Amino acid sequence: MKGPKISIVIPTYNAGQTIFDCLNSLAQQQYTNVEIIIVDGLSTDNTINIVQSFLSIMDVRFVSGKDNGIYDAMNKGIQIAKGEWIYFMGSDDRLINEEVLSEVAGYLKSDNDIVYGDVVLLPGGDKESDEWGYLRLLHMCINHQRVFYKALLFKKLGSFNTDYLIAADYDLNIRFFCNPGIVAKHIVLPIAFYNTTGYSTGKIDEPFWNNFKTVMLKSFSPHLSNREIYGRLSFYCWYKMHKKEYSKALRLFADIFYNTHSVNFLTHSLSQLIKSIKH
Repeated sequence: MKGPKISIVIPTYNAGQTIFDCLNSLAQQQYTNVEIIIVDGLSTDNTINIVQSFLSIMDVRFVSGKDNGIYDAMNKGIQIAKGEWIYFMGSDDRLINEEVLSEVAGYLKSDNDIVYGDVVLLPGGDKESDEWGYLRLLHMCINHQRVFYKALLFKKLGSFNTDYLIAADYDLNIRFFCNPGIVAKHIVLPIAFYNTTGYSTGKIDEPFWNNFKTVMLKSFSPHLSNREIYGRLSFYCWYKMHKKEYSKALRLFADIFYNTHSVNFLTHSLSQLIKSIKH
């Protein structure tokens, strides 16, 4: 089929309960200029057997070995990908229907660097949709199940920072989407069913937030005010209060209040501090 080659990278580890549905959704695609890269972390269940059952159906490349987490596995997939575009799936995700890659492929053109659609969140069926502007990205990472990246971006801007065990995708999307030379196009099209009950849900990546000035302030400053950017850091200050790390919380508080002059932040911080001391 004419059109750019898409590399779909799927990290796996003991994914026997979900990987069949994931791969089956790919096997049904009408668009066939696709390679599937399975990067497995030495699974001990039936993951490998299920993957092998698809080898004669699709272009599947299976790599198994010890890794340092999901982002290390994704970086390995990037390194061996042959496609002009790269898309990442979880082993418990599924593409929305058999036509979706054909529809997306029409937008994977040289004048776009990133193409992203929408996802349906499971369980529940809510959608993550619409255009992802700077302010929205400041407050929430866009799910990578929505996003097709031009492969050259990873050579120009780097891959996933494995120092971040939870927020490496957030860091990467901030670097990519905030780069003034990048053209990101939103298409009104659901791409995948995304499982929201994964490893990172509800967790805080402290090394990422400790690098706030390097990561977020540097990237967002050309697009947003300091008041908006530092306001995003408020929750981390309150989190440190909750953890009774008062020295760190005080430094964060001073930095945030100096840049926001927010009375609401001040009053809520005092409330959080009192609550932390009492408990």
